[in-house]
Amino acid sequence: MIPSPFLHFKIFCFFIPACCFLFFFSCEAEKHIDEPHCGGIVVSLDEDTAGEWYVRGSFNHWDLSTPMTYRGGRWEREVFLAPGDYAYAFYERRSGLWRSDPHNPLARYENGRRYSRLVVPDCRYPRLELVEPPIPGGASFTVHARFVPGTGGAGPDPEKSVVTVAGNIVTPLYDGEKRLFTITAENLATGKHTVVFSVRDTDGFAAAPLFVPIWLESSLFDWRDAVIYQVMTDRFVNGDLNNDGPVEVAPVKSNWQGGDFRGIIRKIEDGYFSELGVTALWISSPLANTPGAWKGMGNDPRLYTAYHSYWPIATGWSDLTPIPDLDSPVEPHFGTEAELSELIAKAHEQGIRV
Repeated sequence: MIPSPFLHFKIFCFFIPACCFLFFFSCEAEKHIDEPHCGGIVVSLDEDTAGEWYVRGSFNHWDLSTPMTYRGGRWEREVFLAPGDYAYAFYERRSGLWRSDPHNPLARYENGRRYSRLVVPDCRYPRLELVEPPIPGGASFTVHARFVPGTGGAGPDPEKSVVTVAGNIVTPLYDGEKRLFTITAENLATGKHTVVFSVRDTDGFAAAPLFVPIWLESSLFDWRDAVIYQVMTDRFVNGDLNNDGPVEVAPVKSNWQGGDFRGIIRKIEDGYFSELGVTALWISSPLANTPGAWKGMGNDPRLYTAYHSYWPIATGWSDLTPIPDLDSPVEPHFGTEAELSELIAKAHEQGIRV
């Protein structure tokens, strides 16, 4: 049985689809001299009318200053916060009952306890939106990306903005009236191509980079027709003895075995997957995991390491929002970020998704 160490590490979070919150960018609520308040975020709890529910979190020092209102069959509260990353939960005063947000799979640990996680964007910053999926056509493709200004209303600064196709800087067309970037690339080889928009506005604020992957191939790829090879990375091929790092106290069967990115790369280069007709690799999650060894669930006394890669501590990492105390979001037993990039590139050269 796979153990559950979730109470033992500091930060654990999940991805959340944007639809899970309602954002109202009014910027007219509570003002602060140093930090902008960029809009209201509605949080809600589906409960009957009984009780007195509050939103308690790191933004209000976990006190009872943020009561919720019952309307339309649920408890609601719109909160106006400075941009940041907050932990919060719902609290019923009479019973002392705590509830996490059922509409929000993001989580954040504080003082050893798991709470819901609220990430408030900074409305001063612009953003980029992909208008529609890229339009491939033979050896060419077209990408449309919309520029959405921050609250200052500034447009993109061409001198400080960079757009690349397959790593090469290109000059996009920009329609100022529609605020629309258009990239058209032609005479390209089959395979994987990437477009990256890195844009700053004339006020100096940078939008989060927009990464657009595009495949050019003779027939349209469909996951329903894919031949998927699931690779349990640690149990596959040991390509680099230097990153094995077994945990001394864990038994052999539940310990790290040494499989890594370098081992998968070797099998890609050998043509192992292509000869089998594989069109997609499903590797273990490459995210850094809980270190050490932990007892199993319930009465299971055995010790387990995170060789299965189901105890991630780097979920949510990005270049703009790195996680404190982690040097890299990649599991060190599997290899490096550069090796993961190499693995993906080598697979793509053979028309294999990862």
